[in-house]
Amino acid sequence: MTKQALIFMLFFMQVLLFVHDLRYNNIPTFHNLVRLKLGLDPFLGWHLLPKLLVSSPNLEALCFEQGLVYVKNNPNDHHIQFRSMPQEVPECLLTHLKTIEIHKLVGKIDELKLIKYFLKNAMVLKNMTIRCHCMNVVWNVRDRLLMFHDEIWKCPWGSSSCQVKFII
Repeated sequence: MTKQALIFMLFFMQVLLFVHDLRYNNIPTFHNLVRLKLGLDPFLGWHLLPKLLVSSPNLEALCFEQGLVYVKNNPNDHHIQFRSMPQEVPECLLTHLKTIEIHKLVGKIDELKLIKYFLKNAMVLKNMTIRCHCMNVVWNVRDRLLMFHDEIWKCPWGSSSCQVKFII
């Protein structure tokens, strides 16, 4: 990542946090945003995610590099990050989002809710890659992750051509 891209990314997140703090109903529309890699804020979590998706109508690729829940030392010590998504599905999910990457899955219900939401509502989704957290072996949560795997395959999918890679 170039220095300019990093500076823009930090500025962009500061603007979003400012907008969130003021409780504005709308954030600007990012028509040219097609790829987005998101970090994870341990305090705000994904409270801005619904608004960000609505404001990115042409988004094609979404990556959660730091996972969906903030975990300190073990999967039982986590912060809830996901509350709910909007009733009205964002345009990017209906028409453009083709790729989703989720890293550091630890097997929390919050994660499963968000994964199911994306699978159900991303109508043109081609690929979803889910990588489990490297500490899952130490944390002994393999059974929970296998249950997640089964739940993901049972839930309704909006895209009939989607391929899901679940990497434990």
